[in-house]
Amino acid sequence: MEMNESSEICKEAGDIHFSLLYNIVLGFVILFNFIALPLLANTFVFLLKTGKICFNLRLFLVNITIALIVRALLTSYRAFNRIFHALTVTNPCEFTATIYECSFESFLQAIPYAVPFYSFPMIAAERLTATVFRKLYEHFLFRILVCLGILGNELF
Repeated sequence: MEMNESSEICKEAGDIHFSLLYNIVLGFVILFNFIALPLLANTFVFLLKTGKICFNLRLFLVNITIALIVRALLTSYRAFNRIFHALTVTNPCEFTATIYECSFESFLQAIPYAVPFYSFPMIAAERLTATVFRKLYEHFLFRILVCLGILGNELF
């Protein structure tokens, strides 16, 4: 029975990974990520050089930009790796992964996703704080709070 289930899983894995449409989508993922990477790098440099945006907001925006760069690199690697395997693998069972491999890849992909997702409410709170406490806003305490917010965002 296990052999029959295993062969069914292998067949399904092969059907997915050998699919032309799936590989075209992965190709577009790579293409769009390589278009986005120079734009994100340019944004990163701009945020570091500009003095027109307050320090706390720049810190949040640099954090988001770095997370998006890492996300683009990781998804490009994953897409390239899957296309490479689709071109070189002949046995569909080689597409299956252990629970550890799958969990580790999911963990790596999820880290840079959470940072931009949860940073937008943090930026809204920071902007509200900047508006309400505008005289105390550039004080060192607010910079520490922003750093703690970024750290908490990345850890949780």
